[in-house]
Amino acid sequence: MKRKLLYAGCALLLTVSGANAQMRGYFQSGTDGYAQVDVLYGSLTNSFSRAKLEAAYSNYCKAYDGKLSFTDGKSVGFSAKVGYYLNESKTFGVTVGLIYQRQSGTMNLDTFHVEYQSVDSKKRVFRQLLSLHPVSETINSQNISLPFMAHYQKKFSESFFIGIDAGILYNVSMSSDYSSNSTMNEEAIYQYNSTTKTFVYNSSPTPSGPGYIPITLAQYYKTYPKGNAPGAYLTTYGDNFGANVGLNKPLTGKTGSANYSNGSIGYLIEPSANFQLTDLTFLCIGMYYAYQDINNVGNSKKQLVTGKAVFNGLVNGTTSVQGTSIGVSVGVKYALRGRSATIMDYVEKY
Repeated sequence: MKRKLLYAGCALLLTVSGANAQMRGYFQSGTDGYAQVDVLYGSLTNSFSRAKLEAAYSNYCKAYDGKLSFTDGKSVGFSAKVGYYLNESKTFGVTVGLIYQRQSGTMNLDTFHVEYQSVDSKKRVFRQLLSLHPVSETINSQNISLPFMAHYQKKFSESFFIGIDAGILYNVSMSSDYSSNSTMNEEAIYQYNSTTKTFVYNSSPTPSGPGYIPITLAQYYKTYPKGNAPGAYLTTYGDNFGANVGLNKPLTGKTGSANYSNGSIGYLIEPSANFQLTDLTFLCIGMYYAYQDINNVGNSKKQLVTGKAVFNGLVNGTTSVQGTSIGVSVGVKYALRGRSATIMDYVEKY
């Protein structure tokens, strides 16, 4: 009899102990969501849509604006997110948050030349020729976006799980500051009409004829095939004639900014590995892929450079920027507890 009582007591003890452990696990697992902060670092690739740069010049007759490229793109920032689990096993959920990024890179234009109708300081109509040396423009941007994503996680042990967030990226704001060190060549072609005794605009691809007055590099090398002072020639001719000409002229306005419209939609994918640090905190190490297509609300038809050597920036000539960022993220996730479980919750469940 004593042996049977001993067996029964042990069985009861094991049952109560197991129930207590099960109840304790149930009460301690009442997390409904999480908060997470990450630091982001990655590469940035931009491609640009743009208006014809020469379209802003009056009666332009000859123009080419070369090839635009973007190099040395980088993106650094942080994100803050909150998530909510949709099922009891905490494998599916939704995530919202905020992402701030500082992005940088260099815009390059290999060549730019335009010839158009202008008026000089003496009110004479003439043909202005503008040429930029290869333009290199440093870009620094600030980008604020809101992610709205679906969340999935798979637990492999008590201290490790993987997670994947994927969804849309809503752009709140983006602005870019630019800085350039380019110089410009200014040349001029005048055409004097002896009948009207006025200067007229000659839009011919190869202007010539009576009254033709070229103040150009081509004319200099035609006159002085072995000449080595084209800059002095243009400056002297320009000073004497009163024309807007010069070689390697420094530009004003080589720094500035552009603002882009908000409301564009992109997408974001973030896989991560999560390692438990404490009962409620996890170390998150992951990667991200983001794409955004953002419109330029600035004056995309603004002259790239004026006849008075004022530079308006390559970034102001773009109509939109398509940006792709790929990088790594490191952060901390904190499990948010919901309401405390009660004994009635356990009874109703079991």
